[in-house]
Amino acid sequence: MVTVPPSAATAPRDAREWLDVLLGGHVPREGDLQQLVRDCPTENDLVEYKAAAWVLGLKAAADLRDYVAAFANVSGGIIVLGYDRAGTRFDDVKPPGRASVEDWIATSTASLRPYFHLPPRQWIVSVAGSSVGVIVVPRAPTLIPILNGSVRRYPMRWGASVEYLPEDLALDILIGRRRNPFQTTVPARRARLRRPHGRGSLWDGGVPESHIPSVERPREVLCSSEMVAPEEWHGI
Repeated sequence: MVTVPPSAATAPRDAREWLDVLLGGHVPREGDLQQLVRDCPTENDLVEYKAAAWVLGLKAAADLRDYVAAFANVSGGIIVLGYDRAGTRFDDVKPPGRASVEDWIATSTASLRPYFHLPPRQWIVSVAGSSVGVIVVPRAPTLIPILNGSVRRYPMRWGASVEYLPEDLALDILIGRRRNPFQTTVPARRARLRRPHGRGSLWDGGVPESHIPSVERPREVLCSSEMVAPEEWHGI
């Protein structure tokens, strides 16, 4: 099949247009990636760049899975593996071991496939002799959890970073309303949306004693710690 590049009149000019074009079936070429980084020089809520050296990190496979899930949980997005944003150059991507780039991407994101109607698209594009990986993520039909032991986390792409929703808040979103507006917890206990790699938090759900609602159990606050089992959803 021959892919016809976008005409000058319809060529993408921002991240949203690039995402729509790539999800629509356009196969990226060298010139497309060079234009993409010119149109989107910085990372945003739809674009993530990773230098080739990042792929060699010990947590790269797990982090790639989280990036894909975070994009899928919000609006979709584009991940370029092999672009050094600081040096504004493309580098050759070589995963650890003998795996090809395609196999490494597929293995890293294999656990996410059941959550997609159409899985993320991926290509290896030669740019100035370097092999660059491109992953285009559609929006998932439902929120995708990441399991960390027995704890479910829901990565979300907010701006140029990945944040994690607590499981109880994500469940509220999935259900559409709260089972109980006031949940049993300790006032001093705080619910946090953590940034990756320990870079602080987005907001803090701790409630001062003076602001605790006056209800039958005064130690209840608007910070959920109770879960609704799926089999109970029909009774909500």
